Amino acid sequence: MNAEKPVKPLFSVIIPTFNRAGLLAGALESLLQQTLEAHAFEIIVVDNRSTDGTRALVENMAAACAPHTIRYRYEAQPGGGVSRRAGAAIARADWVAYMDDDGQASAGWLQNAAQILEAKPDLDGMGGPIHPFYLAERPQWFKDEYEIRAYGEQPRLLERDEAFSGANMLFSRTLLEKVSTAMNGLGMVGEMMQFGEDTIIFEQAWTLPGRPQFYYHPELVMYHAVPARNMDVGYILRRQFTIGAGNFRRVGPRGCVPRVGYILHHSGSLLKLATRMLLARPRAAVRENWLVEWGAPVAKKLGLLSAALGLRIQFRQRQQPPAEARHG
Repeated sequence: MNAEKPVKPLFSVIIPTFNRAGLLAGALESLLQQTLEAHAFEIIVVDNRSTDGTRALVENMAAACAPHTIRYRYEAQPGGGVSRRAGAAIARADWVAYMDDDGQASAGWLQNAAQILEAKPDLDGMGGPIHPFYLAERPQWFKDEYEIRAYGEQPRLLERDEAFSGANMLFSRTLLEKVSTAMNGLGMVGEMMQFGEDTIIFEQAWTLPGRPQFYYHPELVMYHAVPARNMDVGYILRRQFTIGAGNFRRVGPRGCVPRVGYILHHSGSLLKLATRMLLARPRAAVRENWLVEWGAPVAKKLGLLSAALGLRIQFRQRQQPPAEARHG
């Protein structure tokens, strides 16, 4: 008697992780509670050299989660982008979904994605809003909007040069095969801040022949953990600095002469941003909001210029504690 052929899943959900087993458990649990049938998706956890029992957690959950499928992949080469590529390489589905290890998918995340694909089979990618859930008490000055990533309340195609956040994006395998090499060398490396592995996918996709179809839908909801460190002004500014540095390393000029012109241009922009920041101070009732809302663009521009000048300034990101709250 022939063995029954396994059903090919519609989605492969990839979660890169490093030393966040407590939060990862919440991410996995949110996927096990999806309204989409269990056989329609698989979960791939890519462990980027964790030392906190991540493997045991994943294997224990995999053994107990039937009929769901959880697969474990160890990736020795550091980097969030490397981990995402490693997960895509072993994915069995024609659609690859990415979420973070400190995320929690809404119950209808994959069901809604499947319905969108049924109506729009020619899409290259999908994404939706990201809302916060807090692991620590939120300071009075801190606004939810600082952590929300959304393109509004109506479904629409992305415009050229727009992008989804890496914590909530789904791609066709066909699209990923055209840009997959872009993910190497980017993303978090251990505890060192580094970003851009999601942005560069879109930067390369927008240069492909034809117009890629990236569809935003407000019902593709993802929740993302906000620990105490994310609500610290210094952390927010360091993050923006690092994003700015990464922007130059991805798209900045390499030649000496064009780089000089680039530095002069962005130095002028920095002066304008700093002037606007100083002029805005009397209108800002709360110092923290002023620093975040007006100082973040200055920090990002400083990061870009530091990288253009050949400096490599990096910041360490403290690990988050295990999850103490769930989204409501």
